Amino acid sequence: MIDAGIRASAQMTNKGAANFVRWKFVDDLQRDRVHFANMIVTHPEADRCGGMIDLLSCALPDGRTFGIEVDRFWRCGIGRFKDGEKLGELRADTGTAAWSNGAAAPKPARRFIVEMLDGKTHFCRPKRPFANDFAVLARLVGKLPRKVGSLAHTDRWLSGYAPAADAASIRVLCPVVEALAGGGKGLRSLGSESVTRNGHSVMLRVD
Repeated sequence: MIDAGIRASAQMTNKGAANFVRWKFVDDLQRDRVHFANMIVTHPEADRCGGMIDLLSCALPDGRTFGIEVDRFWRCGIGRFKDGEKLGELRADTGTAAWSNGAAAPKPARRFIVEMLDGKTHFCRPKRPFANDFAVLARLVGKLPRKVGSLAHTDRWLSGYAPAADAASIRVLCPVVEALAGGGKGLRSLGSESVTRNGHSVMLRVD
């Protein structure tokens, strides 16, 4: 599953992704629970991850519940914080983009997000409070999925989907993580918070 829309409680019909998933797999296919090999949130916006909160909560607005298993939960490295730099700590640097096709990198920006989230620990025990619905999502992500990680173009392939004979492959194109001249890595600040969040969305190519 890639993104899940807004929360059902915010929908006019009071229904969302979790309603469909429960109906399809539990009611229609008669499964005892819903199993996801991969869940992916492209970027931390309410219209992308709100429905994931419903799914990971295993509950619908009308009180019905259902079982769910998630092997791997993937996302870009950006968080949503309550105070301070809202997308993560920024650092001035002269990073150079490591484009996978060898093309010349664009002129480096001056600031990069270096406070990135990766792994369940960052969600279970954040260094500073998360904001609003992202805090709710973080608690669920730290609890349910077996593995939690961030994706970047340097991963090349989604885990389990490297090229193989007679099988689909899934390549990771974005976000583009840049090596910083001062050491470490970061995601380039693209100006406003909204543009930066959307600009570093997970992008996949299926062949």
